[in-house]
Amino acid sequence: TYFMGDSINHIVEEGKENEVNRKYDAEILANIAAYLDTAGYTRMEGSAPDSILIAQSDVLISVIATSTEYTGVGYIPGGGYYPGYPWYPGYGWGYPYTYSYSTGSLFIEMADLKNIDEEEEIIPIPWQATINGLLSGDEENMKWRIDRGIDQSFRQSQYLFTDPFMK
Repeated sequence: TYFMGDSINHIVEEGKENEVNRKYDAEILANIAAYLDTAGYTRMEGSAPDSILIAQSDVLISVIATSTEYTGVGYIPGGGYYPGYPWYPGYGWGYPYTYSYSTGSLFIEMADLKNIDEEEEIIPIPWQATINGLLSGDEENMKWRIDRGIDQSFRQSQYLFTDPFMK
């Protein structure tokens, strides 16, 4: 059995919490749940508080998304060529430019709740997947990367599947 919350924990820069795009959150969670169900796991759901459902589960599935925006200024040096004048390296005009891009990652972790070592304070993580490059390109490419990343995470983890015919 497994417990997975109904939302993704987004870790973003301070002050940018309201800018988080949750457009694909429900689809990501449904996709993960579908693979876990296919692998033979049963999701713990019900009207009980999350803490009770977690305590009754064998594993906890944690889904975390991160995003970071990078900005900077660059400079393309120009030569000193001007019609009628010789070219002098290092002289002349240059071309300043600014750039900005965002990167994003999705982390899926499976915590083994039945084998926690309370004395050593260790929670075993038997499976973890990281999907990078989620905020690059247009929305169609972003969705494709998410779907393909989740698909590949499970395809490369055949030991999760209890039914050999599902491999």
